[in-house]
Amino acid sequence: NYTRRGRAYNAFSAPLGSTANVAMSAFMYADLVEEESAAKSQAYRCWGLSQVRYMMGDAGRSMVVGQGDNPPERSRDRAASCPARPATCNRVTSYLSPDPDTYTLSGALVHGPAKSDYYIDDRTNDAAMVGIENNAGWIGALAGAANLPDGMWEICLQQF
Repeated sequence: NYTRRGRAYNAFSAPLGSTANVAMSAFMYADLVEEESAAKSQAYRCWGLSQVRYMMGDAGRSMVVGQGDNPPERSRDRAASCPARPATCNRVTSYLSPDPDTYTLSGALVHGPAKSDYYIDDRTNDAAMVGIENNAGWIGALAGAANLPDGMWEICLQQF
């Protein structure tokens, strides 16, 4: 399944963490089949890169805190949203605050919209959650994108 702007999602687990996990898997599989089929390996790398680019903002806005175009500013993370000391951190001053995060979790992937491309930057919305379930695959996908063979980025940009 794909959103209108090209993000792949699992109908049973639609958040960006699933997309990041599959992008990471595509990069890993590309390495496994490279000797068998260069074309197949290239297709998997380019597809993985297209998903990384989506999350970084190619589809209109970044889903990565502190990175890209119009990134999330109200992540659902207590450490990020609590006010600076000596102010008290509680539900009202952190979770329910409409203010941008006091501390930026730069590079963290938010949970993201489920089966659409529409993201509301509101920490009370589930889409604003950050956590290991989203970011483990995200880091792996970034590693795959960072280790593309020379010239692959340009080839992929022409295809996707």
